[in-house]
Amino acid sequence: MSAPSTSAPRIWGLLGARHGDNQQVRALAGAVAEALGWPCALKQLHYNRLYMLPNILLGPSTASLTAACRREIADGPWPDLVIGVGRRSVPIAGWIRARSGGRARLVQIGRPRAPLNLFDLVVTTPQYALPEAGNVLHNLLPLGSAGPAPEPGVWRERWQDLPRPLIGVLLGGSRWPLRLGGAAGAELGKGAARLVRRIGAGSLMAAGGPRTEAAALTGFAAGAPECANIYPFAPGADNPYQAMLALCDQFVVTGDSVSMLAEAAATGKPVHVFPVPRSPTFGLGLAGRLPGLKPLRPLVSAGLISPARDVERFHRRLYRAGLAAPLEQARADAPGKSGLADEMEITVGRITRLMEGR
Repeated sequence: MSAPSTSAPRIWGLLGARHGDNQQVRALAGAVAEALGWPCALKQLHYNRLYMLPNILLGPSTASLTAACRREIADGPWPDLVIGVGRRSVPIAGWIRARSGGRARLVQIGRPRAPLNLFDLVVTTPQYALPEAGNVLHNLLPLGSAGPAPEPGVWRERWQDLPRPLIGVLLGGSRWPLRLGGAAGAELGKGAARLVRRIGAGSLMAAGGPRTEAAALTGFAAGAPECANIYPFAPGADNPYQAMLALCDQFVVTGDSVSMLAEAAATGKPVHVFPVPRSPTFGLGLAGRLPGLKPLRPLVSAGLISPARDVERFHRRLYRAGLAAPLEQARADAPGKSGLADEMEITVGRITRLMEGR
């Protein structure tokens, strides 16, 4: 174990492979750094196959990192605050705290799949169904969802003559146990076309994401032949996603993607959710619900079992908050909802109080 750092306090944000996760770390670490006036360093982590082992077996270690990545984070000065996300960064965060002489405070976003008492604060959202605890902060939307959108630029000119309202269809992709293939894409297209007919006017435009299969977009085009503006995702290409968030009047979003739903809801415009069908997997419903049963919550807190990711639970919370509605229940006069609680401000406040006296 290294000696505690005597240098000025600092923050480390641990980045992984997933864009949405990294967006949350960047947003929170940046906001906390601004509030405290501390420097913040973002550490990109690269994993070897050992990351697949349960965190309870890995313990506080860097064994799941590549050799090159271990060398990159091998030296201090060590941080006073570590912000990570998800499961994979948990052993590394624990190792950093040990190297700091126990000084570093740990904040983990999402679902750690580890004992919750390892962390000074866990910031989570409804789909993970974590239990209530003094060190668990339950937000509705992922952090960073309401960040400022970039100027839509050329897209504004391309779409300025289209009939209003502009209805943006945002497609995610298959993620077990949800399957967004050709058949689901066709149903999505039909539902979006029905929405336009209910409104009596408007223009559909659809954008795929990194996980969107070509079959889903082909199915969508078949279900909504009147949609002439379909944009597949291509790395390095000019993608209209951010422009759609800025310029569209309403959204239809596939229910697999919590991040897209959150970003659409954060605009305050009407959001319609298309529930992506589940794969016919035996026993999934029971397996997903077991960890949420009250007698098993201590096992969840101990990191011995983890609730399945439950996007339908997230949908229900959006519906209750008036931030979205199911696509099949879409109304022509669907209202938007503004005035969301500033969950980033609340979260930063919790962390700054945690760091008082540093």
